[in-house]
Amino acid sequence: MFGADFVRMWRLYLAGTVAGFHVGILQLFQIVFARNDSGQVPRTRAHLYQQDPEAPNKRCEAHLQELE
Repeated sequence: MFGADFVRMWRLYLAGTVAGFHVGILQLFQIVFARNDSGQVPRTRAHLYQQDPEAPNKRCEAHLQELE
């Protein structure tokens, strides 16, 4: 579907993006518009940042399994 050069550059771009997020030089903003009375959208996104203490280990294990 895509040439080898494109795929290689795309993977480099994604790896650079991941690294940028990890070190904190990139940010992502999400804006949600809703009516005040909708009750469908939480007022904050704090629940997205509550992590399971084992989450980093689970991610590493999943990544290692993908590499096998």
